[in-house]
Amino acid sequence: MSEERGFEVVDKRRVRPEGAPDPAPGDAGAPQTAAETAAAPEGSAPDPAALASAFDTAGILSTAFHLLHEHAWIAMGLTPSPFSGTLQRDLAEAHRAIDAAEDVAKHLEPLLDAADRADLQNALSNLRLNFVRQSTHRE
Repeated sequence: MSEERGFEVVDKRRVRPEGAPDPAPGDAGAPQTAAETAAAPEGSAPDPAALASAFDTAGILSTAFHLLHEHAWIAMGLTPSPFSGTLQRDLAEAHRAIDAAEDVAKHLEPLLDAADRADLQNALSNLRLNFVRQSTHRE
């Protein structure tokens, strides 16, 4: 019999001694994303640069778009609800979410580079196509 190797847990969190200076942005110990900043140990100061980029207009619009995008998939009954785990279909709600996502995208597009604009338009096209498919599909 071959010996099974178990898993190993490696703690990669960095803890600064009290009174130590904050790491400079880009250093190995500095949070790189808003999620990492939010997950920083309690009592440590968040990186102002990371917070600023997460909460500028482009970041807020991007978050709103992604929430509406996800909600549209759930309302079309193509993605399970994260709350109940079941598929729930409400095409009127999906239509509102898609319309709102399109409105947000109009404000977000000028702030994006060409590749991100293409991704945004692709996401909207996928929503529209799937909405039409779901609208013509009878249960």
